[in-house]
Amino acid sequence: MTAYALAHLRPQAKPHEEVYEYLERIQATLDPFGGLFVVHGAPVEVREGEWPGALVIIRFPSIEQAREWYDSPAYQDILRLRADHIPGDLVLVDGVGPDHDSAAMAAKMRAMDVNGA
Repeated sequence: MTAYALAHLRPQAKPHEEVYEYLERIQATLDPFGGLFVVHGAPVEVREGEWPGALVIIRFPSIEQAREWYDSPAYQDILRLRADHIPGDLVLVDGVGPDHDSAAMAAKMRAMDVNGA
């Protein structure tokens, strides 16, 4: 199942030189794991709450491949180039399949809540 790496980054106004190097090198770390940028720093339109910063979403064929990418020596070698200069949060998460049904999910949650599970 498709998985995603989501990063909420809070970059400085002028990027540090190492950030440019990170950007130049990251795609080569993604390629062996099927990672593709879905969102990469596009303007965020906030409709609820606050979102200071930028959003990056990278799609992977599976959560295993997302984990392998993040833990890979190639990515770990460049991670500090960004992390030392751009504070942020990064999470890995499984996506849902094409048959996902939020109403059925609600029914299961309601049943567990009623049954005290």
